[in-house]
Amino acid sequence: MFLKLSSRIEGQLREIYAQKHALGKVNQTNLAAKLGVDRSAVNRRLSGRSNMTIETIADMIWGLDADFDLTIFDASSSTKNAVLLTNARTDLLSSNVNVNTNTGSVLSTGPLSGASSAKVAFT
Repeated sequence: MFLKLSSRIEGQLREIYAQKHALGKVNQTNLAAKLGVDRSAVNRRLSGRSNMTIETIADMIWGLDADFDLTIFDASSSTKNAVLLTNARTDLLSSNVNVNTNTGSVLSTGPLSGASSAKVAFT
């Protein structure tokens, strides 16, 4: 469970860093300065070579001007690796949502027009 949780967190931190870096909003040097650590510490965190604490994870999220959403649920009542959509057409799902199966992240490429709700569960 630890490896599953840490790999998802690290993967999502890498994704948000890559998005902001591509937009020129952040680099390892200015992120390190904001966090008060060496650039090499940021590099180790983003590359997965550092075992991050909850405090370190929170600092990275804050430093990246990001936020998070956490859901803990009973795995026995969940459909494994299922994306359940209510009132959404299949063609909208396939053209607008990309699920990263390595990290469990849902990357939306556009609005889900006509969708009233969506639930994503990964186990």
